[in-house]
Amino acid sequence: MNKVTCIDFEIANRQRSSICSVGISVWENGVEIDSFYSLAKPEPYKFERLYQKVHGLTYADVDSAPTFAELYPNVKKNLSTYVVAHNAEFDMDCLSAWLYERKMSFPDFKYLCTRRIAEMLGEPSASLDDLCGKYGIEICEKHNSLCDARACGKLFHKLLPLTNSGDLLKIASEFGILVYKEISQIEEAAICNLWENPKPVDCAVETKADLPYRKVDSIDFSKKFVVSGEFVSLSRKDVENKIKALGGKLQSTANSKTSYIIVGGLASDGWANGNYGRKIQEALSFPNIVFIRESDFAKFI
Repeated sequence: MNKVTCIDFEIANRQRSSICSVGISVWENGVEIDSFYSLAKPEPYKFERLYQKVHGLTYADVDSAPTFAELYPNVKKNLSTYVVAHNAEFDMDCLSAWLYERKMSFPDFKYLCTRRIAEMLGEPSASLDDLCGKYGIEICEKHNSLCDARACGKLFHKLLPLTNSGDLLKIASEFGILVYKEISQIEEAAICNLWENPKPVDCAVETKADLPYRKVDSIDFSKKFVVSGEFVSLSRKDVENKIKALGGKLQSTANSKTSYIIVGGLASDGWANGNYGRKIQEALSFPNIVFIRESDFAKFI
């Protein structure tokens, strides 16, 4: 069997290039023959709470770690002709974005996705946890890059016989994903941090919710505020504390006396369908309430 490299990235913030750990597990003939793991000091050096909730890494963990630029030569030499990951679109985005920022071309390999293989084999759940549970694979530590890469390798070798093909090139064409080879191909995916194949999109950082946001020249902090949503730059509690420190009064729900609602930059899944949650729905009932995006509000605190 061809040698395969299983890889996993964790990132610090919404920029796919902000790699903060990498794990590599190299397999040949169904046996792990080499591995590599390192934390990485992300660039930009910024952790966002949403991503920390996933992997638990902090500034203290990576402060003395090498950057991914320092790690990349070792990563590159460990890449085989076939590279495997679970949710491969994400890992492709991470590497593509990092390479694009440095105007570097993508290394030459075929990329396979165990999630996609599982889905096309008809698995009822394609999550790494569920698949590993079904096939008796232990993940030593969830969202540790090396543990996930190693579990991906074990899962790949469990799924491989079920494809009825030992030809990795054929499997890559059926169960792989689009590989961006040149800078021109990865440019849009890297900039917009896409999970899927490149297409014209709005790459704005803020939520795309159809809310009546207003840009204001000033904020009257003697008024009453409601705070809603997940925030990018600060925790919601920090936002609330800053409002109080500047003299503002916080309300748990919106009413006719509310002047402002500050909406965090990270939308929930339901927002795309107009399901904004109780606070926002109530605020929409009062035309006097000013809706302010997190990025606009940040200018005043």
